[in-house]
Amino acid sequence: MTISEEERRQLYDELAEAIGTDSAGVLMELLPRSPSSELVTRTDMQATTLMLRGEMAELRAELKGEMADLRAELRGDMADLRTELRGEMADLRTELRVDMAGLAEQMAVLRVDVAKWLWTAWASNLAVMLALALLVWRLAG
Repeated sequence: MTISEEERRQLYDELAEAIGTDSAGVLMELLPRSPSSELVTRTDMQATTLMLRGEMAELRAELKGEMADLRAELRGDMADLRTELRGEMADLRTELRVDMAGLAEQMAVLRVDVAKWLWTAWASNLAVMLALALLVWRLAG
């Protein structure tokens, strides 16, 4: 049953005469302004609650599935990265060994060159010392 504004006003006036304006105002505030067909009943609330719980359960299950998929994808990506990293490390290790072997060869060549230079320098110094000793012997003699 829908009450019009005019009917609400008439009810208020009658209540104000019977119990006073303050009490009539309080009672009128307690009466809903909406039609009774728009009021929510406990049954409506329970049905809505059950529906929302069902939707939440579906969303929870969907979210769990998506999280499991993401977890599996992440594990796969990590395994791929691990494999790729191991391959790159092996390549770097090989490259480093090749470079170290090349450096070892260069060091061997440098050792030979330094030995030749030292021998040449020693021989030159010996020749100079012998020439000086001969010069000193001739001048002294």
